[in-house]
Amino acid sequence: MTLLKARAPLSEFAFLDIKIQGSEPPFTIDSMRKLMSREGPKQYFLILGEDSLERLHEWKEIEELIALAPPLIGSRGGGSHF
Repeated sequence: MTLLKARAPLSEFAFLDIKIQGSEPPFTIDSMRKLMSREGPKQYFLILGEDSLERLHEWKEIEELIALAPPLIGSRGGGSHF
């Protein structure tokens, strides 16, 4: 299933593909800051698979990221992956 198909019944949601150019790795917090400066104040969420939770505490500036975009955690079980 593609992300667009998964999002189809949720017309009020949008998936944005933001890539940060440069020599630094594209950390999620940097992408979120870029998105917010470009799009302005809106309600954002971070969609993650449950397998990401184990190492989430290692993400760059995770406290700020969670404050800016609360995570929505989904299961990758059942043999179907995006």
